[in-house]
Amino acid sequence: MMPDLNGKWMCELIYDESFGRLAHESMLFMIDFKKEGDELIGNSVDIDGIGMYPSKAKISGFVSNQQINFVKEYKIPIRKKPNTK
Repeated sequence: MMPDLNGKWMCELIYDESFGRLAHESMLFMIDFKKEGDELIGNSVDIDGIGMYPSKAKISGFVSNQQINFVKEYKIPIRKKPNTK
């Protein structure tokens, strides 16, 4: 049986060999999950390590066959070019 996933979770991402020289490096992040049926939603904040981004990430995912699958989506601001008129 899957545990209650609602609430805050400390997570660690470990880069695999496909990341070349970053292989085996890691990043810590905190997720605040809300489970609705088999779907997961929430927010994530990077805490420490390689690949940190300073703003929150949106979490969306699902639970299937006792496994948690999710994507972190960062909102990256778009810089406008100055008006050169």
